[in-house]
Amino acid sequence: MFARLLLEFNTVVQKVELRVQLLEKRATEKARGEERLREVKQRINKEIHQRIDQKDVPTAILLFLLQPWSDYMAFVLLRYGDESESWDNALTLVDNLLWGLELSDSDSERLRWKKHYPWMQEIIQKGFDLIGYDTGKAVKLKRSIDRLYKLREKNVEPEQAAGEVRDKLVKLAEEKAGEKVDVDSMCEKELEILEKLKLMEFGTWFEHRDGRREKVAWYNAKTLHFLFVDQAGKRSGMKTGEELVHAMVAGDIKMIVGSVKPLVERTMESIFSDLNNKVQDQEQSGEGTPSVH
Repeated sequence: MFARLLLEFNTVVQKVELRVQLLEKRATEKARGEERLREVKQRINKEIHQRIDQKDVPTAILLFLLQPWSDYMAFVLLRYGDESESWDNALTLVDNLLWGLELSDSDSERLRWKKHYPWMQEIIQKGFDLIGYDTGKAVKLKRSIDRLYKLREKNVEPEQAAGEVRDKLVKLAEEKAGEKVDVDSMCEKELEILEKLKLMEFGTWFEHRDGRREKVAWYNAKTLHFLFVDQAGKRSGMKTGEELVHAMVAGDIKMIVGSVKPLVERTMESIFSDLNNKVQDQEQSGEGTPSVH
C-alpha cells in the first residue's frame, strides 16, 4: 500500500513540477518579448533625440516623430533589423524632415527639396497604413506638416514648439519606452547591490518581509528589468533594478542564499518547532510530557 501511495504521490509531484516549469517558460517568453520591444523603443528614442537635440522644432514635426513615426520605426526594427533598407529609409526621412526646416536660399537646394518631398509623403503614408494610424489624425498631421514646409519655401520661419509642449511630448515618449535605471542617483551601497544583481543566476529566490517568496525566472541585463514568478510558477510582476535595489536596502525583500524550501515545508517546520518548544516548556514546568520527534 505504501509503495502504491508513494508512486501516486511522486506522479502528482512530477505533474505539478512540469506545470510550474511550463508556466515559468511562458512567463519568460512573454517577458523576453516585452523587453525586446522596450529595447527597440529606447533605441528609437535615442536616434530621434540625437537628431532634435539643440534644435527648435515645430510641434507638428515633434508630434509626428515621437508618436506615429516612432511606432513605425519600432515595427521596422523588430521585423527587418537595423541593417535593412526599410530602417535606413525610416531614419533618412527623419533627417530629411529636419533638413527641410533649415533650407537655405540656394536654388539648387530648394529644387532638390521639391523633388524629394513627394517621396517623403509617400513613405509617411505607407508608414501610417502599416501601423494602422487613425485616418483622421493622419490627415490632420500631414496637413500641418505640409503647411510648415510651404511657409519654409516662402522663407517664413514656422512657429516652434513651446517648451512645455516639447517637454510633454518627450516625456510621453520616454514613458512609452519604459523606465531606465538611474545609476547617477544611487549611493555606493545601492550600486554595490546592483552589481551583485547583475551577476545573479536565473532561479534565485527572494523573500518579502511577510515571508512570501518569489523567484527571478529571468532578467534583461541591458534594461535591468527582473521577471518574478511565485512558487506556482505564475508571473507575479516585473521590477526594475532601481525598484529591487531600493526594496533590498529598505529591508522589504532579501535574496535567499542556500535553502529554497517550499512554503508548505517551511510552514510545517515552523509548526513542528512551535509544538516542540511548547512541549519542552511543559517538561521544564514539571509536567513530564515527552518531546516531539
